[in-house]
This record gives sequence, structure tokens and C-alpha cells, in this order.
Amino acid sequence: MPDLTELGAELKEFTGKASDRLKAQDARLLIVEQALTAPRGSSGDESEGDIGAKVIHSEEWKNFAGTNRKTSGQISVGSFHKSNLINATGLNQPLVPPYYKPGSVRPG
Repeated sequence: MPDLTELGAELKEFTGKASDRLKAQDARLLIVEQALTAPRGSSGDESEGDIGAKVIHSEEWKNFAGTNRKTSGQISVGSFHKSNLINATGLNQPLVPPYYKPGSVRPG
């Protein structure tokens, strides 16, 4: 029968190494998460900004902000889509509604 103190020392060494590896992996994962969620810089072009920037830089908003009107009218912001929307083929894809057979399903 192995000595319990030896087993305890081995177990403590194993858990220490595992803990160090987990801490290193947590740090690496944090770096990846921060890189993925970091705000992207823009090129300074007003047409590439978000909707708030497009509204604030529009002539319609500037005219509205300078007057005492109750409605702003229409503000043209253009399109935010970079490309056409493409869907995968087959059933149960994000843009394809699921197919259900009408009626009841009988056992057997």
C-alpha cells in the first residue's frame, strides 16, 4: 500500500501544475475575448460611421437642431449592409422557416 504522505505530495504537485495551466489558459482566453470584442476603428469617412454619427452629420439634423420645430422630418442615413444576405442551403437554416407537415403524426 503506497504511503499516504507521498500520494498527498503527488496530488498537491499535480493540482498545482493544473492550476498554473488553467491560469495561463484563462489569461490567453481573456486576451482573445478582448480582441474579439474591441471596438473597431473607422477610416474617418462619415459614410462608414454608425447610425448615430450619420444622423448627427446629416444636413436634416443640423437644420432641425437649429430651429424650434417639433418634428425633424426625414433623415437619410443610407444602408448599413455591406453585401447581400446569403443563406445556406437546406432546411432549418436561419432564413428558412422550419418545415412542418400539417396534420397529426400517428404512432408506428
